[in-house]
Amino acid sequence: MKNFVDRLTGKDKLLEEVTQLQTKLELVNREKSTVSSKLIKVTEEFSVAKRTIDKMQHLNSELLLKLKSLEQSFINKDMERKKLQEEYSDLTDSYGELSSQLIATRNNTKALQQKLLEIEREHSLYKSRFGEILEVPSSDNPVVKSDWDSSFFEIAEKIKGNPFNDNQVEAIRYNMEKHLQIIAGAGSGKTETICAKVAYLIQMKKANPSRICMMTFTRKA
Repeated sequence: MKNFVDRLTGKDKLLEEVTQLQTKLELVNREKSTVSSKLIKVTEEFSVAKRTIDKMQHLNSELLLKLKSLEQSFINKDMERKKLQEEYSDLTDSYGELSSQLIATRNNTKALQQKLLEIEREHSLYKSRFGEILEVPSSDNPVVKSDWDSSFFEIAEKIKGNPFNDNQVEAIRYNMEKHLQIIAGAGSGKTETICAKVAYLIQMKKANPSRICMMTFTRKA
């Protein structure tokens, strides 16, 4: 009777539908759980991916900074290279000029050596004919620029080619109110001294040239 009433009222069918719905609900819950797990996994992967992207962006920023630094360093090195090229070019030009100067100096040295050989030959010839050339000693009492007659000696010594010694200066300056006798050997500068003495009397003492008489034993003097 109960079964008949259940079929008549549709209870069995409702129970069956309820059972099917429960089964579907369980499936949905399982799918929901699965989807939730996947969502959590995807969220975690997204977080990892985001951190990776942030890290990559940070690395990219650092690389960009390094790139700019390397570009600036390259520009500086290129400028240094150009400067070194210019210096090398200047040094090459200087080397060429110095090489030319060196060649000219060597040629001048050869010419001077040849001239020195000629002078040595002339000196040897002079020595064989006239004897050794004696150097004139420098004056122990030189004429100083503060002396009133220093200009005369300066000009005379330029003409003569060497300075007067103290005895010559004393003879040239000697006051001719008294007689002066000079005794000296051959080649000691007697002729130079007496010629300078005459010029000194005329220029510095204002002597009358017609009152001066010079005598010599040879025309060579």
